[in-house]
Amino acid sequence: MLWRRRNLRNVSQASPPKSDHYRASNGRTVSVRRSLPDSAATRIIRLEGDLRRDAAIESVRQECLQDIQHGRRRVVLDFEHVEEVDTKFIACLVCLRRMADAAGVALELHLSPRVRDWLELCQTGHLFRPAS
Repeated sequence: MLWRRRNLRNVSQASPPKSDHYRASNGRTVSVRRSLPDSAATRIIRLEGDLRRDAAIESVRQECLQDIQHGRRRVVLDFEHVEEVDTKFIACLVCLRRMADAAGVALELHLSPRVRDWLELCQTGHLFRPAS
């Protein structure tokens, strides 16, 4: 299972994370899974697959903005299983970095080699401190 909720008093009442699936232009399905928060201050969002679709990018952006605006101290974006991204996705990350910095939220990235390559290609790698 890709999500885990820790330090709960009522674990039996925890519901599974929301998961959205989008069909990519090459016929592959991308899955955006949102894990439950490890604590009230931290949110972990795991993404996998092909993230070149506008709907997938917008879903990630909205989810992160909600967490940033609702006072989370730390948002972790796990991109270790992301296969494809593009410049729109990188622009979204830059926007999220700026919003998080302005709100005092730590934005932590766990990157796949593909995402790391795109960050360097777009000359935005210096804006992020990857955890992996």
